Amino acid sequence: MRLWTLLLLFAAGGCASLGAPPPVADDCAALQRALADAAGGSPSSPRPLPGFPGLAADRFLAAFDPPALAAPAQAAWLGRLAAAGAELDARRAARVAADVGPPLAPLSTLPGRLSVCRATTLAGVPDTPDGLARVHAAAQVPSEYRGGARVAGLWPLTVLPVLATLHGYQRDTLARFAAPPPARGERLRYRPPAASLTKLAPARDALGVPAPTPAQWTVLFARHAPVFEVDTASADDLPGRPLRGAAGRPTVAPEPVVYRWGGYAFWQGRPVLQLDYLIWFAARPAEAGGALYAGALDGVIWRVTLDADGAVLAYDSIHACGCYHVLFPRPGLRLRAAAAALAEAPLLPYPAPPLAAGQRVVVRLGAGHHYLEAVTAGDASGTPYRLADDAELYAARGAASLFDADGLVAGSERPERWLLWPMGVPSAGTMRERGRHAIAFVGERHFDDPTLLDAWLEPAPAAP
Repeated sequence: MRLWTLLLLFAAGGCASLGAPPPVADDCAALQRALADAAGGSPSSPRPLPGFPGLAADRFLAAFDPPALAAPAQAAWLGRLAAAGAELDARRAARVAADVGPPLAPLSTLPGRLSVCRATTLAGVPDTPDGLARVHAAAQVPSEYRGGARVAGLWPLTVLPVLATLHGYQRDTLARFAAPPPARGERLRYRPPAASLTKLAPARDALGVPAPTPAQWTVLFARHAPVFEVDTASADDLPGRPLRGAAGRPTVAPEPVVYRWGGYAFWQGRPVLQLDYLIWFAARPAEAGGALYAGALDGVIWRVTLDADGAVLAYDSIHACGCYHVLFPRPGLRLRAAAAALAEAPLLPYPAPPLAAGQRVVVRLGAGHHYLEAVTAGDASGTPYRLADDAELYAARGAASLFDADGLVAGSERPERWLLWPMGVPSAGTMRERGRHAIAFVGERHFDDPTLLDAWLEPAPAAP
């Protein structure tokens, strides 16, 4: 591992001037603080590692046990922390005003200085189990749940009416998926870019994690992107690019655009790829299911999990508040008995539809509330949408961030938060960024928990 860090230091040093003294930890920490302050907003995932400037992690990386890994896998794990740190730095730097002063100026050399600091941090990690354990402890991602709110809100009692309402919602949802989708307006379809049919076989690193090249990621996102079919009854059902309008109120500029990002999960103990797609609408109006859930900005996330061979393992979806989680495993998988017995069990309306050659998965969204109403196989007709990296959501240089320091979209609050605060979910119903989605009111459950599918699903026994 020492050789690996020395090589990384050499590579990073190519970005700095020859003869420059190596930075010290305090300098690197100060540079990171200045970058975070100047950006005025920072992604919630990946998150920086306290005490290890330039490194970052998410729940997937936190799930490994690095002291128990072989040396090549330990190096690969640290390398992924460094890559996550570089991603975080790039997103922060994209928001820094061009006329910023020291220590960030000049911006032209900032990426190189950040890279050297990252390599310096890696080189300082002790090559011992205790050293790796300290990094691993720093890589843990905090829970999105607030235990104090649950205590103050008498959660064991207040959760009972919430569960009754939730179970009613689940029954209504299953009935909705069992019936033909209603139509309040015009059904408008939005299709993704055409995709290459070239067979992909991404390499795996020493951790066993798939490592697609940038070109392979692009192909994967295009290949598995859904067609969105939206029941369009008003301007609030037109997709768009989120921004802050008059008086800072969140809204969208009408544009057929879907934001995407990649991630990882575990299936049968092996790391597998996940592809996330986020579509935004201007609002959820009060007439779409009641004023309790109404508010500015509404987003829907569609996620595709691939198995180790690159085939679709499952689809699942939430709204950008973390609400309304539904799961569509491929045929041949079933819910584990322990998952089905949960007080707030996962909701599986039906299996994922098999796709014939040339078909896409079609995600039908209802008018106003934007609930999922059907998931089918169909052709790729409709208005083409732009598939954009979600880095665009953070790249408004010098502008007010869409997300606040807690990862929430200020101004998208829902009245339901005043009833649901004892559940421990901060500002329930408010739109929020990736890495911040609590998806249950009983216990704790996060959308980006990489172990969810392994904990919930198992192969169904073969028919006799």
